[in-house]
This record gives sequence, C-alpha cells and structure tokens, in this order.
Amino acid sequence: MDTTQLRHRRTPEARALDGFAITKGWLSTLGLWLGFTLVLAVFAEAGWVEESLAAYDGYLWVWSIFAGISILVAIFVGLPLAVLLDLVLRRVQVPWVHVVAFLVVFALLPGIGLWPTVGSMALFWFCTLLGACAAAGRALAFRRRGRYRRPTTWA
Repeated sequence: MDTTQLRHRRTPEARALDGFAITKGWLSTLGLWLGFTLVLAVFAEAGWVEESLAAYDGYLWVWSIFAGISILVAIFVGLPLAVLLDLVLRRVQVPWVHVVAFLVVFALLPGIGLWPTVGSMALFWFCTLLGACAAAGRALAFRRRGRYRRPTTWA
C-alpha cells in the first residue's frame, strides 16, 4: 500500500502523532531547553561571559527559578501550541517540513511577543535556541524504535 492511500484512511500510521510521541517530543524539547540554559548559567557563574551580561550574582539560583517558569510555560503554552501545529500539519508526510515549521513557529512567536519590551540580539538568540529545541523535539517525536512511526519521505 503506498502512502497516498494511507493519507486518507484512518489507520494508526496516518493519524496525528500519538500520546507517546507527543510526550517524547515535549520531554526532549524541555530537556534540551533546560540543558542549554543550564550550560549558559554555569558559564555565567564561572565568569566566562562578558561583563555586560554578568549583571547578577548567583546565576544557578536564578536558573532554578527560570526552570520552574519554563516548565509551566511549556505545559500551558508550548504543549497546546505543539498539538495545534501537529493538527495543522497532519496531512504533511515530509518530516523536514514539520521540523522547519516548529523551528519557525517556536522561534518567531516569542520573538514577536517580547520584541517591544526587550528588543536586543540576546532575544534573537534566546528565541532561536527555543525554536531549535522545539524542532529537535519534533524530529525525535517522529522516531519510534529506530524507525519512523508513519510513512514519511525526506524529499
């Protein structure tokens, strides 16, 4: 059976990603996000950042508060947005389109929302890191046991 027949039938392969895949994508995105920001906090704590960025003492303490807020935002904003984007992209069988869509949406939406208040290059890199983590989580959500859950083509 080719992929054109699977797109229009309600088979498990043609449905949107299941709960396991969504959970795996969400946890990997959140893990990457918290891991990268923890590395940045450790570098800042060690004094390996520019003086203009080193405005706070105790970056690791600030990171713990940031991590708690990040988890809440990921639950109440990121997860519903990811599920909505998955529903919009349901008929798209090409995984790199999903990955690029998650990168763009999760990098642009926070940037547009925060630009009037922050408006700096640090915000650009912050949002790009967030989008890259979301894109990596989406790519990992497609994989199950070393293969792709639904029929895909990378072309």
